[in-house]
Amino acid sequence: MRRDVRGRKPGPYSRSRNARGRILACGLGVLVWGLASSAAPSFTTSSSGRFLVVGSDSALNVEYARWAENMAEHCETLLDSPLPLRRGKPMEILLVDSRTAGMDVTTGRRDDGRYTLTIPRPSTGETALLREAFVRLMLEGLIESQRQDTGRPSTEIIIPSWFLAGLSGNLEKEMLAGHRTLLSMPGIESGGATSITEVIQWVSLPEGWQGPRALCSLATAWFLTFPRALSKMRDRLDAGAPLSPAWLAQNVVGVASIPRMEELWRAWRERQDRAIQEFGVLSTGLILELKGIPHLSGSSLEKIQWIRTLTLGKAPELVEVGELYCRYFEAVSRGAWKVTQRRRLARAEVALGKLETLTQAREAYVDDFESLPRRGGDPAASGLEKSAMESYLDEAEKRLDKR
Repeated sequence: MRRDVRGRKPGPYSRSRNARGRILACGLGVLVWGLASSAAPSFTTSSSGRFLVVGSDSALNVEYARWAENMAEHCETLLDSPLPLRRGKPMEILLVDSRTAGMDVTTGRRDDGRYTLTIPRPSTGETALLREAFVRLMLEGLIESQRQDTGRPSTEIIIPSWFLAGLSGNLEKEMLAGHRTLLSMPGIESGGATSITEVIQWVSLPEGWQGPRALCSLATAWFLTFPRALSKMRDRLDAGAPLSPAWLAQNVVGVASIPRMEELWRAWRERQDRAIQEFGVLSTGLILELKGIPHLSGSSLEKIQWIRTLTLGKAPELVEVGELYCRYFEAVSRGAWKVTQRRRLARAEVALGKLETLTQAREAYVDDFESLPRRGGDPAASGLEKSAMESYLDEAEKRLDKR
């Protein structure tokens, strides 16, 4: 049965086993695509042969093929397992016209075992939903493969929305760092959740997706710090049982009660918040955004405005680097000597490179805090104090200053 990324059963159009769809072009989904567009479809196979993109714009097909390969690589790393895809039966990505096919991203599986991901174009802009749809397919596929290996019957696999959003948010380190920073900002709504138990019990994510999804990412990141957490959770879903607070407390976190799990969660969050406060609002995601602005189309004055908007209220180090880029674009806008422009650009790029290295070191230190439960135990009894963090950062900054 096909589902949209919120777990709902869509209407007749979305059924992946429609009889008409099975008789055309070796089941490549041409009919489903054709219902949404009168233009001739174009077919693009990804570099590994594991993905087939069907759409009317061949250039767009290539972009989605690259995106799928990138997503697959991140999924295999996070799930620690090869994905259930192979060249002979590629996953089909169908780019359809949202004006006639609707705005929902949907997933499905054909009778021959091929997975399908239907993406409306123009998109709704909710890239988080698209990532979660991809993760849903891959996780369901891994569970189904596990069932086939053990000879168990196939039944519907129900993956809670919070866990899908959490896995999606943990695919890339930069995204998790961004979510961690987002939740430290004032005024960010997290769906009204005040405990990890409330997050686990979300059937669907609350309105205002940024805060709730960020909280799901952190909750999942915390669970994944415990030994064999993902394997245990996957087996639980395979058995058709829910990821309940009581089960997670006892089998993943390794404590006897939900209140004890809440204590450990709060202690972990407090360490996260303390680290963020110590570092300021800074992440590799922000660094990448700043690094990309000089390459965007637009006037020098527009780029100055973008940089100052990006760095507003952020860590002083980022503001300083941003101002170096602003000085460069000011020189460009007034037609200063080329040598002056080159000197200012070089100064900004060197400063940004140092800041990027330091930011990565800082985030690595936070990740070290996150991994404490793997080393046995109660994070509250770990003995790592704030002074250790300060000493580490002081040493890192000294090394950078010597370069």
